Amino acid sequence: MASKQIEALALLIQARVPAMVQGEPGTGKTKTIGAIVDALHEPLATFIPVVHEPQDIGGYPVPRTDANDHTTIRLAIVGGWLNPILKAGKGTIFIDEITCAPAMMMAACLRPLDSRMIGEEQLSDDVAIVLACNPPEQAVGGQPIPPPMANRVVWLDWAVDTNSVIEGFLGGWAEPTFPRLPKDWRSHLSGQAALVASFFKRMPQHMQQLPKDEDKRSGPWPSLRSWYSLAIPCLAACEATGQGWDMKLLLLAGSVGTGTAQEFITWIKALDLPDPYELLKKPGKFKVYHDRPDKTFAVLNSVVSAAVRELTPETWKAGWEVLAIAAKDNATDLAAAAARNLALARGGHNLPLYPELTEPYLPILEAQRNLRKSMNR
Repeated sequence: MASKQIEALALLIQARVPAMVQGEPGTGKTKTIGAIVDALHEPLATFIPVVHEPQDIGGYPVPRTDANDHTTIRLAIVGGWLNPILKAGKGTIFIDEITCAPAMMMAACLRPLDSRMIGEEQLSDDVAIVLACNPPEQAVGGQPIPPPMANRVVWLDWAVDTNSVIEGFLGGWAEPTFPRLPKDWRSHLSGQAALVASFFKRMPQHMQQLPKDEDKRSGPWPSLRSWYSLAIPCLAACEATGQGWDMKLLLLAGSVGTGTAQEFITWIKALDLPDPYELLKKPGKFKVYHDRPDKTFAVLNSVVSAAVRELTPETWKAGWEVLAIAAKDNATDLAAAAARNLALARGGHNLPLYPELTEPYLPILEAQRNLRKSMNR
């Protein structure tokens, strides 16, 4: 199997982003998934829908009587297939041959992806979900993946790498190698979310596009959900492990579709964004791009994300200095979101206030405080 596919799948498993691995029968999908999980020293729980009932993943109604003799109904998981995950509190749930499943079973398998619930068991955030399938036309009783499920997973097309197969046949199959996700990888989420939001400013048509062709709905396509829950975590994982454009494109295409992914990569390359850490060191170098509001928006939010990621009195002040320059150059509206995020980062930190820098944003920050107060009543 191609190393890039293995690396991509390993990143998804480590980031706990749901994946759909699709490829022809006999191409080593199941073995590779097992090998990756073994290499991570985590448990694997396999569920094959065609040999189960929907209740095996949705839960069987079982009466439960408490000490006061009150009887309630709980949805119990029987058979013990989920026990390794529940015992460890982490690991990977592998749902295999999903395109062979009838409609009722596919609906049952949607629940873990939607609410991360199996029966009444709430899966921890440290549990990955991977599905695998053959294309419907190659599966026994094959069914296309319904759009609600298709839009909740990152699609990876599985192909055979000839050189890897030859090496495996001659010398045995080596343990898969792949980048390990650092514990602080989520600190990159806000920066990547800011880039995606900037992209929407430039090309809002890519924010939500349900394909007109029904066949294409059984695959990756852009929606608010797939951008937020799939694409942004994938981009953050790539940043945390120093991945190049090819890996970003691979994972983005699996999240929001090839066309949209290519548009995003082309857009971000053309932006040629300055290093946010350099701007934090020398805030005076920031400038507003009046002909490219999307670039200004992206730079401001990347600077604030960097300041928040390494929050110190120095980065705190530098962030506000950059925002003050934006305000002086009539870009307060573009800087509003960044100002809100920087203000929120102060939290319980003992950071000084700079009225001369924050003054242009006080109406925005005051409105935010009032909104939070009303929501907490």
